[in-house]
Amino acid sequence: MRANHGVHPTPTSGRRCPGALEASCQEIQVEVKRRPGFLPKTCWIAHVKELNGLAPRRAPNRIGRGRAVPCPPEKRSAIKETLHRFGMI
Repeated sequence: MRANHGVHPTPTSGRRCPGALEASCQEIQVEVKRRPGFLPKTCWIAHVKELNGLAPRRAPNRIGRGRAVPCPPEKRSAIKETLHRFGMI
């Protein structure tokens, strides 16, 4: 059984696997801020999800197909580690 480190992921709407759990961007932000000490932008989280084969939801304010604000390379590992701790990757 996987430990959730005191964070409670929310059920997905079936985008990935039925019954799978996925943390919200807010939960990921709180965990990243608590451990590495910076608050990631939601667009950075979406970019790291995309780089790791997850299908993030399309933001309602997104314009076009490209990334306006990609995640800086030095921030990616902390976000990726958090996704891993949540069991998302």
